[in-house]
Amino acid sequence: MKLNYRFSNLLGTVYKQGNVQFTSDGNTVISPVGNKVTLYDLKNHLSETLPIESILNIAVVALNPAGTHLLLINDGGEALYVSLISKTILHRHRFHKRVKDVRFSPDGR
Repeated sequence: MKLNYRFSNLLGTVYKQGNVQFTSDGNTVISPVGNKVTLYDLKNHLSETLPIESILNIAVVALNPAGTHLLLINDGGEALYVSLISKTILHRHRFHKRVKDVRFSPDGR
């Protein structure tokens, strides 16, 4: 018997805090759900939870203008730079204090 399961959705938890982010086309909402992030496709009625997680609850979400990368910051000030293409964490950075808001510049830098 082959057991090759992939975690695709989060059951049991609901939106608790943090900002939500819309993609540039307006079809997808990116929302923190505890220590994970869920993408809700409003046009196709689908949802997907990214296979990454933070130690603490995610409080701030920022999407770059191209829609390919996310910057997630948790309650403890740890930032995760995430690729939406490969759905992996590319870099971690610790701010050593709580971050209230973060944005990408309009040109994506």
